[in-house]
Amino acid sequence: MQKPVIVFAVVVGLAAGALGREIAAAIGAVASHRSYERFDMSVGVTAGQAPRRAERLEEDREVLNVPGHYGTLVSVTGDANVAIFWYRDVEGAMRNAVVRDPALRMLKIQSVPSSRYETDVREEKR
Repeated sequence: MQKPVIVFAVVVGLAAGALGREIAAAIGAVASHRSYERFDMSVGVTAGQAPRRAERLEEDREVLNVPGHYGTLVSVTGDANVAIFWYRDVEGAMRNAVVRDPALRMLKIQSVPSSRYETDVREEKR
């Protein structure tokens, strides 16, 4: 009777480890869901410089959630491999959200309310 419990514990442990790696890889920007966006937009102009007829466009974006307590977006740095979104909270503290491979996928970064926020400030042991 012990084997099913052990197998369950191993599966849960592996799933938790995979989730932990996924969240750690995001650093502040956690994958949430997909956003399918459709809209009409005029693209370009005619030979007479009049706007072209609006066309239907569609985008499929991965949505990344950034905790609301990070504050307001103040800067974006990085390159094709990593984008770093810098936020400033109401107390002036800066936080970063790291997004891997931003040039390879369409993203929507959104701030979501955070709750039960706790912080513990300690000196580093040397």
